[in-house]
This record gives sequence, structure tokens and C-alpha cells, in this order.
Amino acid sequence: MVIGRNTLKCFDSKASREVCNQILIASENLILEHGVISFTHSSIIKNKICSSRTFYNNFNSREDILVCTLLRRSVTYDIENFLRVHCDLPSNLLVFTPVLLSIEISRQDPVYLTACLSATNCGVWKLSSDEKVKTMRNIEGRYFYSMQSVAERSAQDGHLMQSDEESIRQLGDALYFYSMGKIFAIASTINSYRPIERMKNNELEGLLAQVNLFAWREPASLEDIRMVYGLVIAYLEQYRQNI
Repeated sequence: MVIGRNTLKCFDSKASREVCNQILIASENLILEHGVISFTHSSIIKNKICSSRTFYNNFNSREDILVCTLLRRSVTYDIENFLRVHCDLPSNLLVFTPVLLSIEISRQDPVYLTACLSATNCGVWKLSSDEKVKTMRNIEGRYFYSMQSVAERSAQDGHLMQSDEESIRQLGDALYFYSMGKIFAIASTINSYRPIERMKNNELEGLLAQVNLFAWREPASLEDIRMVYGLVIAYLEQYRQNI
């Protein structure tokens, strides 16, 4: 029996989290193998990964699976953790990190990229349970705020020559939309032949040019952003090996 959409809750117990993780791991493997269009929640049950009762105690549908996959792998957690790990990095350089993390995680993690693109379909939100949608919107709000946060910190530390509220908002928005554009660009070129190093150089140069459209007391250089990108790579190797 499927639990009603408005009554399904996410559980807090350790046992429930372990069950959900097992289901999500299996789902992610099926998504990678068959693609998101061919993947169905019934395939989880058919492959005897869990019982029908266990599945419906935690998820309503494949849309719930997609939302929870995105939740579990969200770049938001990595941005927030990176900012804590590298809190001593000058704020005029921290401003690049949310975008660089978003781009690199999208490139390295095909499951995240697939879930991210799927979540842009309004049908995913309409068919997912209210509790999961509420959590997803919270995470997405924190993602957007991370862009505004690094812009605010740069202004507070005196790196921006124009530190009025509108200029800060415009910088945060520029970071957010650049990040979104690159995520979709990665999805459209992932299977085409393009030298990866050239792509990375273009991304770094493009992001630097976008940020330097704003008035900085000391504009960052290409060497600066490459250094920050190196920190991002090192962070992902250390902290994102296991979800």
C-alpha cells in the first residue's frame, strides 16, 4: 500500500537511515546502468533489494528517489564544509569556491549531475512527497545563499569597491547563474570530444572574467583562481570519497 503523499515522513532513526542509504545506493547503480528514463522504483523491489513494504515506508515513487539522491549528493554540503575547512582563505578568493565546487562535482559525479538535471523537471517536484520537497527546497535555498554569502564577505572585508546591497546581490546572482549555466553545459558536452584541460581552462578564465566585471580593489589573477581550483580538487579527494 502506498502511503499518502502528504503523510510520508523522513525518519530520524539510525536503522531507517541505513535502509534508505541501501535503497539509494542500489537506485543510483540502476540509474547509471539504465539511465533515469528507464529507471523505475519497481525495479528496486523486483531486484529484491528491499521489500515492497520497506520501500513504501520510506519512498512514494521514483521521484522521491531522485529528490533524495540529489539531497544525499548535494553540492551545498561541500560548499559549506569547504568554507569551514578553508576559513582562512581571503574572502576575495573564497568567492570563486561555490562555483568551482559545483562545476567539478558535476563533472566527477554523474549520479549527481543526472539527479540535478532531473530535478529541473517540475514533474519531479509535483510527484515527490511533501516532506522531501520541503527538505530539498531548504537545501537549494542554502545553495543560493552560499553565493550571496561569499559576496557579502568580500564586501565586508573591503575587497569590493562598491559594497552597497545591490552590488552584493548582483555579484551573488552572477555566481549563481554562471554555476547553473556550467552545470547544464557539462551535461550537454559530457559525451562529446572536447579536451578536458581546455574545458577547465575555459571555465576558469570565464569565471575570472565574470567576477572581475565587478569593481575590486585588487582583482584576482588567473594564477589566483588556479590556486583555488587546486584547493577544490584536494578537498574533493579528501572529503567526497564516500557519500
